Amino acid sequence: MNKLFTELKDNNYQITSIKYLEENIVIICHEKKYLLIKKENYNEETIEYLNSIGCDYYLPIIQELSDYYLCNYYESDNNVRYLVLALADIHLKSIKTVNYQNKESFFNNKVKEIDNLMNYYLNLQDYIEEMYYTRKDYYEMIINISKVYNILRTSRYFLDKWNDSNSIEYREVFLIGNIDLKNFVHNDKSYFLNLKNTSKGNLIKDIVLLYKFFDNDDIYELFELYNNKIKLTEEELYLFLSSICLLPMIKFSNNVNYNLGMIKRFYEYIDKTMTFVLEKDKKYQEANEEIFKQENNNIKFSSDKNKN
Repeated sequence: MNKLFTELKDNNYQITSIKYLEENIVIICHEKKYLLIKKENYNEETIEYLNSIGCDYYLPIIQELSDYYLCNYYESDNNVRYLVLALADIHLKSIKTVNYQNKESFFNNKVKEIDNLMNYYLNLQDYIEEMYYTRKDYYEMIINISKVYNILRTSRYFLDKWNDSNSIEYREVFLIGNIDLKNFVHNDKSYFLNLKNTSKGNLIKDIVLLYKFFDNDDIYELFELYNNKIKLTEEELYLFLSSICLLPMIKFSNNVNYNLGMIKRFYEYIDKTMTFVLEKDKKYQEANEEIFKQENNNIKFSSDKNKN
């Protein structure tokens, strides 16, 4: 760090204060603010590609230092709508149709992921049911556990629908990979700060990240904002709905209050997502009633073996 500050001083930047912004550094030089971005987060190849498709959603570089790029710093209005519009514009201008390399392998890996999650929560239920005394956080988890099985079955339902489409193609785009307002600035224009996780792949990847990061915002409006720019195909919608129904594996700590907050957010995500899924696929509303009407009766637990 001393090397950086010496280099800035040698280039006539008289620093009066500094602050850290994620992996980047904000320096203030007599009320003028600059942002120092690590070179590894802002590679030239990515910038050249964005320029080539007319998407200059990055901060212009004022000066190149040994390990950082020096850029002007802008305060952001934190408006997620501008993030979605910038993302859609990048996707739209980079989109191309390519063939799946191995769709069957992708499908099998997703099936395994769903199965692993289902088994994890079945085992967690067994563990909680066998407790002599059920702690409050475990109780809050177990009373709504059927919602977990419901949403995981929903994920598998849409994954099968996606697989049954028999399409061998998908739409590839330039993916940002870091869908976070901390990685985005909107002032006079829109800018992404960290381009380290960018890649090319199925456009669904960024949209799933968008949904999961902003599920507490008006995700319905944000999804429609994107979908109005790039309308998802039926196949893409199936894969998207399957992906947002995948859950994290909840890990309990010794802090009961922390666990209760985590469980509350967990079930809020499930409720909101199931509402979203039913809204986006009207046909599934009827299928959902039929598929899950006997959900509790159909679930088999490993502990049942000891109850006969």
